Amino acid sequence: MNVLYGNIVPVWPVTMTAIGHTKLVQQWVRRGHKVVAATAFYGDRAEAQAATGAILEPFSPFHVDRFSRLREPKYILYSLLFFFHYLRLRRKYRTFDVVCIRNAFVGWCIPWVRRHFKAYCAISITDLLSGFLYWKPAFPRWLVDWLWKTEIRIISRFDLVFCITEEMRQVLVAAGIPAEKIRISGDGVDAAVFDPGAISAEHRRRIEDELGPGGPRILFYGNLHEEVVDRFLQIVDATVRRLPGARFIVIGKGDAHELLRKKAAGRPLLHLGFRPHEELPAYIAACQVGIIPYLHSQNSDNILTLKLLEYGAMGLPIVATPLKAIFRLFGHSPWIRFEEDSESFAAAIAAQAGRGFQPEESRFFRENFDWRQIMDRVVATIEEDYARRPR
Repeated sequence: MNVLYGNIVPVWPVTMTAIGHTKLVQQWVRRGHKVVAATAFYGDRAEAQAATGAILEPFSPFHVDRFSRLREPKYILYSLLFFFHYLRLRRKYRTFDVVCIRNAFVGWCIPWVRRHFKAYCAISITDLLSGFLYWKPAFPRWLVDWLWKTEIRIISRFDLVFCITEEMRQVLVAAGIPAEKIRISGDGVDAAVFDPGAISAEHRRRIEDELGPGGPRILFYGNLHEEVVDRFLQIVDATVRRLPGARFIVIGKGDAHELLRKKAAGRPLLHLGFRPHEELPAYIAACQVGIIPYLHSQNSDNILTLKLLEYGAMGLPIVATPLKAIFRLFGHSPWIRFEEDSESFAAAIAAQAGRGFQPEESRFFRENFDWRQIMDRVVATIEEDYARRPR
């Protein structure tokens, strides 16, 4: 099939928050389809095409990524302007069999796309932009509610909808999207990268030297909201009271990370800033506990945070807030402790810190949540549904 894939996020290089996007494109190609990837892009086009197997048709009217100032307005403006990219693609390629979108706002004009490309249209949703905005007082509630309704209206126009958890499916159904349109894809981990056996002793020693003496080491990386910073620091303080030598290792960038760095002054917290996705396994291997200290929200309760899967694939004991989606999936896991308040969270860290590498945990996550399996099911489901549709 000829497939048009659209998203705001660049298809290459792989990043810790957009890896599923890259894996989906690669799986389309592996299954023998011709893929045109229409996304923002700021790198080496030849390198990206060689790595993904797709034909890149970049649309980058301005730079936007998850760390951009005014990210949300830029995402919406980018999506509106994307219509002109659709026009250019229409002139160049004339038609596609399937249009696959990975961001709701990029699909705002999908009725026009379906009519002019004569295409079957599928969308994969990992979260909703409006879900992030409920955190932010700069965005009035009426505006966030309007954006939420707009995203739902856009999603409802697709032939097939993928979401990542049962909780997200329930939200979509309650909002009026027919249940028969929706499939749960789940989220994944790159089992070839997050492989405990692939990290040499020398590499691990280099990371341990970088992190410095002391321990146990408690790791957090990735997305962080400003509302979580105070809870994070409460957990740090409560943990140090129980484990005087404990050190927190944090990886990531953005405004909330900078706030955490400033507020953590004088505490045993080492903030490393950004690290490439492929380097994360070595940092996980050098730590004793991985944490997910998020607060409950309309967004966090419905998603399957990738860091949990990546911690698990590396056999790292985990402590997490009992967010609805991950608690439903892993509430009885022997490797994960779920705690709400900061004192209980810290007590769980202390209990997990002495457990060491968990080989059964690593095997479970690597065998059951490998990206290639996840995206193979997504593409196969679209192929089957497409084949049943009258044309």
